[in-house]
Amino acid sequence: MIAPTLQECYQRGVRPEATAMLPALFFVFMEQWHKGTLPYQYQDGILDAQAVHEMFEAQDPVAVYARDKALFGDLANNADFLALMREKVAAVYTLIN
Repeated sequence: MIAPTLQECYQRGVRPEATAMLPALFFVFMEQWHKGTLPYQYQDGILDAQAVHEMFEAQDPVAVYARDKALFGDLANNADFLALMREKVAAVYTLIN
């Protein structure tokens, strides 16, 4: 995914404001898939559908997503990254609603 770019930004002491929109957009897209509201059949050969459904059924799906080491590596333990993902997911909701 985009994890290396996000990690490099943090290593330089820069908060990846613009770059974080990409995983936020993907989160909202997958949420729409989970709800069955996409206007087409989404197919992804490596998608773990059960894990995605479980994530969106969790108490805090954004936290589950942002703490996924497979997606975000070391950023999964970064409190600012979680806060940033919350901000960017909220921004995507604002754009689509």
